Amino acid sequence: MHVAAIFVASSFSLNDILISYPSGLRGASGSWGCDQNQTHACGSFHTFGAVISAHCLNVTSQLAGLALQRERDAQAGRRPNSSSVSSQLEAACRAIPAEEILAAIRRHRLETILAADPLALQLIPQLADRLKVLARKEHMAALALASLTREMAALFERAGIPMLVIKGVPLALQTTGLLTARGRGDCDLFVDPADLGEATTLLKSVGFVLCETKGASGIGSDGIHGCYSRFVSIEISLKRVVGGKCQWIDLHWHVASARGVLPGFQVLWKRLDELSINGQKLFTLNRSDALLHSCSHAAFDCWMSIRSLIDIERLTRSFSETELHRFQQQRLVRKNFAVLRDCGLLADSVKLSKYSVFRMSDRYAINDARQMQLAACLTDESLLSFGLRHLRISYSPINWLVKLLLMLAPPDVLFHPSTGSQLSLPQVVARRIRKLSHQVKIRGNAAQRLHRSALSGSPLDQQV
Repeated sequence: MHVAAIFVASSFSLNDILISYPSGLRGASGSWGCDQNQTHACGSFHTFGAVISAHCLNVTSQLAGLALQRERDAQAGRRPNSSSVSSQLEAACRAIPAEEILAAIRRHRLETILAADPLALQLIPQLADRLKVLARKEHMAALALASLTREMAALFERAGIPMLVIKGVPLALQTTGLLTARGRGDCDLFVDPADLGEATTLLKSVGFVLCETKGASGIGSDGIHGCYSRFVSIEISLKRVVGGKCQWIDLHWHVASARGVLPGFQVLWKRLDELSINGQKLFTLNRSDALLHSCSHAAFDCWMSIRSLIDIERLTRSFSETELHRFQQQRLVRKNFAVLRDCGLLADSVKLSKYSVFRMSDRYAINDARQMQLAACLTDESLLSFGLRHLRISYSPINWLVKLLLMLAPPDVLFHPSTGSQLSLPQVVARRIRKLSHQVKIRGNAAQRLHRSALSGSPLDQQV
């Protein structure tokens, strides 16, 4: 009780006060094929297992780095070197309880990459069989995701609606050449904002329904409410139930949460990459755009998942040293590379930009990554932390405007919570003022209780 009260007193809760993200904003744990009574991994929380120790995280990162180095050796035609394993890593793998290592591996979604590397399995032999079972489950989920992705590519092709599939199976093909290498994930579709209504109708025609939350009900309208929702939001979620399992689609009209990192749909469509799943064409971001998108996605999540960083490392292998140097002229890429190097995942041949290790913003990124990679979940944060974190991803004026509007008036506040009817501007302002006043009162009461506790010297929970 004491800790909870301190949190309320020290910061506003983004979910309860000012901020509300569009439906289906993020889902790092993957959501395809969840049970019907489970919820989609969307919103501002990622749930994982227990908090992991810094020592266990370091060992897990080293195991991932070892697997990546052996991947690079194999791709370059070099024989993977098993003698490169340090005695310290071997000793650490023996010293840390197997369950802790397994929790860290699952927390960072490394089952498939470690189960595929014989040397990594030799270092953690007590987990080898369990990792293989978990990796098999990931592969099966990825096959189901590939089937859904193929179905969507064929559906949009028949309808004549241009559509890019982002992340998921296309990213697995671009980075590894294998459909299932990344394991489970979301099916993210990206369309031109002008085609959003038609795309939504198309998905409904094959059994998908909108998640009627946080402004989704008005997202396709041409009125001011719909235009505003499309401007500040990036996606909506749709679901259908097949054989007792939920299939989820995240339908995007902006490619990334941070504006100004990548151009709009029409530009990206002109320079797309074409891939194939069992003879069905599908289109995705080209490798350069995929690298920027992956960097944006990882930064948006505070680099909390090592698997997201592995996507970036694998994408870097497609580019020359000169091209990578050019990429690092962008702050967002430079920060991601600094985090990759700190985690021991970046190839030694990739040179960081000159003086990058001395840049304050890079040090901030590394510290944020270290903290979030230890956490069990991405919890609520203060309004100030939210604003600073997201504004640092992109300095574009549009990005700053969008984040300000999201904090002041997220799309769901434009609609009555019970009836779903659109509210007028005065009604929206009145409701926001009432909510803010209520939260300020809560914060004031909590602060008073903390002050009385400090004066009396008694624990706060004894006053409740």
